[in-house]
Amino acid sequence: MFVIGDFGYYLTAGRTETDGFRDNSWLHQNDVSLKLLFDKKEKIHVSLYGDYIDRSYGVPGVKPPVGAQDYYVGVEKFYNSESSALLDHSTDKDGHIVLNVKGKPIKWFGYDWKGYYTALENYNYARYAFDGTGAENWVKNRVLGTDGHLDIYPFEGAQLLLGFEYKDFNWKNQNYGLTASGLSDGSDSTIDAHVFSQGYFMEAQYRPFKYGKVFAGFRHEIHSAFGSENLPRVSVVINPFETTALKISHGKHFLAPTLNDLYWPADPYTRGNPNLKPENGWHTDVTVEQSLFKDKLFMTVSYFHWNVDDKIQWEPDSQGVWSPINLAGYRADGIEAGLKVGPFYGLSLGLSYTYTNAEEENRDYIRQDYGWPPDIPPDFQYFMVKRRATMTPQNQFKGNLTYQSHFGTTATATLRYVGHQIVYNTETTAYPDTQTINYTIGDYWTADLKIEQRLFKHWVLSLSGYNLFDREYDVRLQSFTDQTTFKNTMCGYPGRGRSVFGSVTYEF
Repeated sequence: MFVIGDFGYYLTAGRTETDGFRDNSWLHQNDVSLKLLFDKKEKIHVSLYGDYIDRSYGVPGVKPPVGAQDYYVGVEKFYNSESSALLDHSTDKDGHIVLNVKGKPIKWFGYDWKGYYTALENYNYARYAFDGTGAENWVKNRVLGTDGHLDIYPFEGAQLLLGFEYKDFNWKNQNYGLTASGLSDGSDSTIDAHVFSQGYFMEAQYRPFKYGKVFAGFRHEIHSAFGSENLPRVSVVINPFETTALKISHGKHFLAPTLNDLYWPADPYTRGNPNLKPENGWHTDVTVEQSLFKDKLFMTVSYFHWNVDDKIQWEPDSQGVWSPINLAGYRADGIEAGLKVGPFYGLSLGLSYTYTNAEEENRDYIRQDYGWPPDIPPDFQYFMVKRRATMTPQNQFKGNLTYQSHFGTTATATLRYVGHQIVYNTETTAYPDTQTINYTIGDYWTADLKIEQRLFKHWVLSLSGYNLFDREYDVRLQSFTDQTTFKNTMCGYPGRGRSVFGSVTYEF
């Protein structure tokens, strides 16, 4: 909302609170954001944006198997039949500041520059049911960055983009051990890491006639820990008719491990992997778009292909310790289809479907002997297998039906479907021999509804319902150990049950 001439602002503040639908699944969140604007149309547009989020939440873990009983260490209850972790909780304190200056002062020249600072602090409190001990850790991320580009239009139908990007990452992890009574045991460890990345890119596109456009791009990526990489990309757009487009794109992929991937401190259930390599690969996309009836009907169909070496993936070992690894190979082929209809009489329909056929090449362990270093070295034996990619559904669907009235009411009904997923788990048969067991996360669908009503120009009343039919489904699997029988069972982490949220907003 503009308040004085070319100056304006946008301010938001929110509070979210829920007890959750399982023990220790509570959430308390406060957030605020402010955006200041100075707008001189195409000549110059300046915005300063800042936000802060303070979020605390329980970490309930997976749902134990049927028959699990309440388990105590001393007087503290560690798990029950609903949640495998009743004491674990986390806090996030995240802030962002972004300054953006852009404009197009003359017909053939435009610019866009951004500078930003991000401060993220994550606190984790964890207790271990096997003996009552635990750990506290603080993970701090500080990211200072800038990026920008120039748009040059040398002649009719041509555009040249020249740009850069710089990011500086400072990461710190402090970890403190806890006794069985939840007090500090005097042990602590601190890990610091610093990396930076630079990117320089150039993109050129040219439309020689109305029936087509060609595009070529090149990016030179520099990473302080993983060297440099050249990333080319080429695209072609063909327009045989005014409302028809055929788009073909092919390019190179590069992704460096995060500092959490590399240096996350070791505990009984997780650890980082400083030996990770960056992902490298190629991707291809072919898309057909068709618009009809004055854009009242829009259809799109896409084919995509990914071929990635050293894809980074977190997975557990035979002891249930999660750590990131590099896959030997990863390939994915798929189809995406979309349909948008309307609006007609205030109604709009949106449908999307994705089919993914993904394959990973990974280790199938037959032996995981941890030895007794340095006297007895570890002995891990495996053979390589190609198999369906883990945690990747083949079929996904989403449908939205939206109604907008002339008296300020908006209602959106959403239907989602996610197909079944495969999870591979390395399990001990007779130590140190192991085998890989395949588990399945079943398919599921959910239905949501959001209704919003504007009143007296400034007020907005909103009511949102999620998973209205209270469908039971899992979003991931993890091993659970019953401390009374010492039996390990793969259990699911339940998705959100039926939830209803109401909000009142005042805009000024």
